[in-house]
Amino acid sequence: MTFSKKELIDLLTKKKSEIQEKLDDKMKKFAKADSGRTARFPTGRVELEAEILSFKQSISNIDGILYDIAQIETRNTGTADSVNIGSVVTLDINGVEKTYLILQNGTELSLSIISIESPLGKSLYQAKVGDTVNYETPSETKSALIKSIKWLE
Repeated sequence: MTFSKKELIDLLTKKKSEIQEKLDDKMKKFAKADSGRTARFPTGRVELEAEILSFKQSISNIDGILYDIAQIETRNTGTADSVNIGSVVTLDINGVEKTYLILQNGTELSLSIISIESPLGKSLYQAKVGDTVNYETPSETKSALIKSIKWLE
């Protein structure tokens, strides 16, 4: 994750806008189907409702992430002593280096953002460089070595 705070906000705002367009399109289709102008298919309606709900949840998740990013103090620059909200953490997970931004709300793995409430986030909280943390995945327990901690700039 090599984004600045501004770049991350721009990326998330663009992603939210794209999801909103898809949501608007699904809502129009739903309204049209619901008005009786097109044939009603219960299965199609259920699928539309599920897609609409998914888009709304995605937008809510992005809103939470944007809120968290806005709360991060810009005075926190450089390295950090321990992992906290707003930390950018580089980990070694089974020999693979991965970098994540730790936030309070929401997870957006495509942008390497994880919540402090996630299993990995909980295990990282207050850990320091050189610490090895263990966390649960659906299939196994994994460990990660903290290689660096810095603030989102």
